[in-house]
Order: sequence, then structure tokens, then C-alpha cells
Amino acid sequence: MITSKENTTLKIFLKYLIPSMLGMVLVAIYTFTDTFVVGQKLGAIALGAMGICTPVITITFALGFLFGVGGGALYSICMGKKDKEGANKVFTTSLFMLLCVGVLIAVLGNVFIHPLAYLLGADDVNIAFVMPYLRCILIYIPGFMLDIFIMCYMKNDGHPNVAMTATIVGTGLNVVLDLLFVMVFGWGMFGAAIATCIGSAVSILINIIYSLVKKLNIVPIIKNFNPRLMFRIIKNGFSVFVLECSSGIVTFVFIMQATNLYGTVGSSIYTIIMNWTLICFNLTMGIAQSVQPLISVSYGANEQDKVKVYRKYAIVSSLIAGGLFLLIGYGFTEQLVSVFASDSTELIEKSVESIRLYMPAYALMGISISIGMYFQAIELSFESLIIMVSRGIILPVAGAFAITGLFGAKGLWISVPCAEFITAIIAIIFLTISNKKYSVKTA
Repeated sequence: MITSKENTTLKIFLKYLIPSMLGMVLVAIYTFTDTFVVGQKLGAIALGAMGICTPVITITFALGFLFGVGGGALYSICMGKKDKEGANKVFTTSLFMLLCVGVLIAVLGNVFIHPLAYLLGADDVNIAFVMPYLRCILIYIPGFMLDIFIMCYMKNDGHPNVAMTATIVGTGLNVVLDLLFVMVFGWGMFGAAIATCIGSAVSILINIIYSLVKKLNIVPIIKNFNPRLMFRIIKNGFSVFVLECSSGIVTFVFIMQATNLYGTVGSSIYTIIMNWTLICFNLTMGIAQSVQPLISVSYGANEQDKVKVYRKYAIVSSLIAGGLFLLIGYGFTEQLVSVFASDSTELIEKSVESIRLYMPAYALMGISISIGMYFQAIELSFESLIIMVSRGIILPVAGAFAITGLFGAKGLWISVPCAEFITAIIAIIFLTISNKKYSVKTA
């Protein structure tokens, strides 16, 4: 029987869950739309070029989460303690850090764009597709970071619906402009990139206008900049940064391995898998992020019962979502692959076989992500970091070489489900130890 108290927490959870899930899925659709349009209009080589550029976007989003979630959790803890001034100090400091880092990366990226393109995996065959897309993305890096950042803070300030609305409008505009610029105007890779940038800029503008009109606490106040908070923000957000950044690192490694195993078509195979995986991952992250403000505020207010309940909701919801995604994936594998590769029978056949080996990861990733985000929300950054590094970098990269060495091409795709399984065990062990240490037993 659900008590009135549990019913209240469930309503609050759902209020944050739906906008957060939808918002994160729409973030994935930014690159998904580019990939769909490019694959349909420009073919397999251009599709592979998209995959080569993806790590830049991924790392950029990761930096947005570093400051947005790292600062956002501290912001919510301060708000739970009724310390609005302290919360604004966190926001102002994290915003300043984000802008400095974003501008620096944009400048250096454009200065060294050619070496960067070849480092990411470009060659003489696809460089003409890589360069226009990469340059546009590099110029707009501060914007991508700010988009993620302001979305995180909107949720932490109690306005998840505003963040969701802004993302819906930005994504919808991106879809329309992608079709217009690439399909109608024939602007190629540049058209796909500029459409994404414009959609993101509109999303940012909506959030900023709302913050200013409503005079929210997430409006920067220069005097509240506090350098002493910088390390604490980075420390608290580093695990989420690793989680987000890891897909860029893994993409780089997997494209390299896939190209060695399959030839030029290998990067296209992984690009297809990566796009569907990104949607599942972002859906799971949306669930985990929906409870981060709730856990942080409850933790700041010393309401441990609510902390336990919200944690349970996140884990259960992410498992259900992962299971549904797995069922859809196995039931409609060829159709999902054909969205990107309708003109290549070889690419479709190899991608179907590969993604079926990869898909069990979808059902498992929610465990480690939800538990890792829980630790991050209560400032247990070490536990969170170990979980995120294990699932995001160490285990999949090690598996990409070790398991591939044992089983050949199939081993490359099996390595990710293996990594997720091992990390889930690690996360559960950490959670069990934490429960005993802090007397917070699983609800």
C-alpha cells in the first residue's frame, strides 16, 4: 500500500522525470537528426565522417555537464539549506568557469583543426566531409556547453518544464533546418552543422529570457563569483563529465577498431550503433538527472527517507526503460538500421549483426548510471567517479582490444555489454557498503 508521503514523493518524481527524460532524449536527437539527413542525402562516407566528428560534440556536452551537474548538485544542496546567496555563488562561479573553458577550446580547436581532424580518424577519402562540419561545431562549442549547463540549472532551480520546452523548440527547429539546409539548399555537411547550432542557440535564448523575466536565482551576480568554489564544483561534477566524455573516447577507439576490422564501412557501422545507443544512454541519464535535484535538496535538508525513495525510483525506472529499449531493438533491428543506411545492403547486414551483439548493454546501463548519479548528488564523488570511469572508459576500451583479440569482430560489440555487467556489480557493491556505513538501507 502506498502511503500519502510516498504518493507525494512519487508525484514530485514524475514532475521531474518526464521533462528530464524527454529533454535528454531530444539532446541526443540533435546529432541523430544530422546523422539521419546526412546518411540519406550524402551516403555512407559522409555518415562515417559524422562519426569521426562526434567525439568533439560528446566532449563538449560533457563539459557542459561538468559545470552544470557539478555545480547544480551543490546549488540544490544550498537551496535545501535555504541558502539562496550561497546557491547563487555556486551558479555564478560555475558559469564563469564554463565560459572561460568554452572560449579557450573554441579558439584552440580552430587553430589546430587540421591536425585534430586527422587525429580523430579523418583520411583523404572523407576529409572533405569532415572539415566543414567540424569547423562549424568548433566555433559554436561555448554555445553547446551553455545549452547543457543552463538546462541542468533550470532543473535544479525547480523549472524542469521550462528546460524541456526550450529543448523541444530547439530540437524541432534543428529538424526543420536540417531538412531545409541539406535536402533543399544542398549545403551538405555545413548545413547539418549550422542547423544544429541554430537550434541549440534558440534553446539557450528561451531559458535565458525566462530566467531574466522571472528573476530566478540562476541569474549571475558578478560579486558572487567565488574562486574557492571552483575545485569543489569540478570535483563534484567530474564523475558525470567522465560519464559523458567517455562516449567520445570510446567512439574514437571503437571507430579505430571497427575500421581495422571492417575497412572504411566500419566507421559507418559504429556511427549507426552509436546514434541509437546515444538515445538509450540519454534516456537513462534523463532518469538519473531527474532525481539529482530531488536527492540533493533532500540531502541538504537532512531528509534521508526521501533520499532513499528517490534513489529507488531512479534505479527501477532506468531498468524498465532499458528493458523496453532492448525489446524494441531486437524486434525492429533491421528497420532501425535502415533509417541511416537505406542505400547499402552490405552496411545494413553488418550493422544488424553488430548492434544485436551490442544491445544487452541497454538493459544494464541504468544500474551503474543511477547509482553513480546518486553518489554524485550527495557529494560522494570518489564512489561516483570509480563507477563512471569503469563503465565509461576502462572496461569498454580494455574489452575493445582484449575481447576482440579473442573473438574477432564480434568481440568488439560484445565488449560493451560485458563492461556494463561488471560495472553494475561494482556499483551495487559500493551502494551496499555505503548503506551500511551511513545506515541508509535500500528502500
